[in-house]
Amino acid sequence: MDGQWYRGLAYPVQSSLHLNVFFVDYGNMQVVEKCNVLPIPRHATDLLFVPMLALRCSLSDVPKGDCLQM
Repeated sequence: MDGQWYRGLAYPVQSSLHLNVFFVDYGNMQVVEKCNVLPIPRHATDLLFVPMLALRCSLSDVPKGDCLQM
């Protein structure tokens, strides 16, 4: 990690030492050590009302598995 804090949704994984985190503003998922995950502090609960910035999207009319050659 880069020493910065990011908003995420944490999901359990098989390991008791890790969580699978979906970074809600970037759209990626990563397995993270539990010691690197904290709840949003009470003084920053306004972050809970900021909409998630990552949106699931896809391209229309592009069949899965097709590779574009450049």
